[in-house]
Amino acid sequence: MQQKQNAIKFSVSLPRPMMDYLEQYQHTHELPSRSEVLFEALKALREKELAEGYRLEAEEHSKNPTLMLEGTLADGLETLDGTDW
Repeated sequence: MQQKQNAIKFSVSLPRPMMDYLEQYQHTHELPSRSEVLFEALKALREKELAEGYRLEAEEHSKNPTLMLEGTLADGLETLDGTDW
């Protein structure tokens, strides 16, 4: 988990079954705290969203391979011969 000095403390209300699952997950995976369980859950959620974004981008690219060069991917890049993309 991130360093404690960067941590922000907040309160979370969960239904009992979710809290039971959180504590069971903590015990099963030998995590030191409930915060660590939430950190891992948020990390997994972020990774899932990134994967979905990459999947959608790849799908769009497969439909029109030149689209990425016309968009922001080419921002800041120059061709070797000085012509436009």
